[in-house]
Amino acid sequence: MLDKSRQCYSTPDEAALDVMSTLPPKAREVAFAIYRNQGPEGVAQFCASIGIPGTESNFSMRLDPKAGKNALAALAHTHPASEAENTFSADDVLTANNLNVPSYIRGNGNGQVRRYTPGDPIDAQRIPGSRTRQAGTATGVLVEPTQRQALEAAYDQITQHPNPNYQDK
Repeated sequence: MLDKSRQCYSTPDEAALDVMSTLPPKAREVAFAIYRNQGPEGVAQFCASIGIPGTESNFSMRLDPKAGKNALAALAHTHPASEAENTFSADDVLTANNLNVPSYIRGNGNGQVRRYTPGDPIDAQRIPGSRTRQAGTATGVLVEPTQRQALEAAYDQITQHPNPNYQDK
């Protein structure tokens, strides 16, 4: 289900960065999907689903790859702070590969957002009992905010009064 309180973006990277920037750094995973739909004048736009809370090491989410007029474009979730917070697990990689969509993670310790795209390099390991399927972890690529997002974040920081009880009259 799309989160109607969020705006849609022109790229899945922007949608992932927006949602990830608002999630609190918890000791558990929070997951969401990014869907592609046709916006005004037939232009593609990318919108996020409502976040699904998970546990310290995983989450469960039911997805409809073709939810009405929306098509699944990406998966995203947080990783609790740890040495492996910026690494896509073997399950993360397999899920992205099986659905053939990018996957995003945010390490809650350092706030980095990373993207794994099917076909990116992995540290391969053969799946026990399988002759051909391989799994592995991946580091993906760091996703940087666009210039527009950086300017919006800077403006928001400047316009916030240091006193939380301040009322602009």
